[in-house]
Amino acid sequence: EGQNIGLIMALASFAKVDENGFLISPYFVVEDGVITSATGPFDSEINLHGNLLMPSFKNAHAHSAMVFLRSLAENKPLQSWLEQDVWPNEAKLTPDSLYYLTKLAILEYLSSGITASFDMYVKNDAYMQAMKDTGFKGVICSGLNNFDRDINDIEREFLKFGNRFVLGIHAEY
Repeated sequence: EGQNIGLIMALASFAKVDENGFLISPYFVVEDGVITSATGPFDSEINLHGNLLMPSFKNAHAHSAMVFLRSLAENKPLQSWLEQDVWPNEAKLTPDSLYYLTKLAILEYLSSGITASFDMYVKNDAYMQAMKDTGFKGVICSGLNNFDRDINDIEREFLKFGNRFVLGIHAEY
């Protein structure tokens, strides 16, 4: 277990990113499925003890701050779970609680090899601040759906967050 976390942190240290936290060039050259070279400069050499060096995982559909709802009212139909359990609890969230819950989610992501997320949730300022404060790579998705987003809100967030905001469809309701 400890080796895996060390490996994840070692892989994260190889990333070369721009001022917005986006990958700008790979450090590894792969030809025919084989790493043929690694470019530096590197400050140190890491013995992986036989572990696999591979790209990290990306969470392509996240609601990071929803970690507080994990295991709440399992085995319910979606609509009753949303109406009875999710939405009433989400209504109590503040920007501060969203910030700290997102930081908790980021810790969980990193412990399982996830180094980026595409998040669609609420109060995106708190999510963005948590990403900036932790150095986590993430993108805010608009989360288009048929019940709670309007095009004016989406445009405002696009203008506010720039290249850290993309259009995304939440689900096929």
